[in-house]
This record gives sequence, C-alpha cells and structure tokens, in this order.
Amino acid sequence: MYRIGLSLLLGLGWAQTILVDGTSNAGSFESANVCNTGTFTADGWTVVNGSQTNYWVVHTGAGAHHGSRAIYISTTCSGTPSHNYNVSATSVVHFYRDVTLPAGEPYMTISAWIRV
Repeated sequence: MYRIGLSLLLGLGWAQTILVDGTSNAGSFESANVCNTGTFTADGWTVVNGSQTNYWVVHTGAGAHHGSRAIYISTTCSGTPSHNYNVSATSVVHFYRDVTLPAGEPYMTISAWIRV
C-alpha cells in the first residue's frame, strides 16, 4: 500500500503542462510560408517586421528542427541560400506569442532551437 501511494505522489510531482509546442500547431510554424514586411500572424505568433532590411521569415529555407518550416532572419525568401541577411544594416524586428500561465504552476522552462 505504501508503494502505490508513493508512486502516485511522485507521478504528480513530475507532471508538466506544455503551453507552446514546436511539434504541433500550438507553436510550430508549419501552416504556411510567410515572407513579407509589416506585421503578420503565423500559427499564433505575431511577427513585427516593419519595413526593415532584415526581417523575420517563416519558410523552409533555413531548415527546421521539427517539421519543414522555421522562423528566421532574412533579406528575402528567394535565392540560395534563402536565409541571407545584411550585416551592415541595422534592423529592429521581433516576434512574440501571448501565453497564459496556469495558476499554481511552480516552475517554468523555456527552450528553443537556435541556429547561428
């Protein structure tokens, strides 16, 4: 009886809540290729590029860790490789996603695959 109770308590202690998942539509960039300036939404992410020289692109050009598409900085979606950027240009761009953290979650882990 003690072993069952202890196992249940340990199982509860290691449970995790995944809020954004790069392997599903709850965080991946798999729904479409998006290559433009301005502001757009892709799979729940808001991308703010403005009219910058280097901007965020959702496409297959830079490879992906999960699926076939990723988000990356580029000056264009065409050419080889398609993930070129102008190191002489100053560009301020960002992307984000609103996430509601569940009440009572004691810890949070954030991870991302970054290719340089």
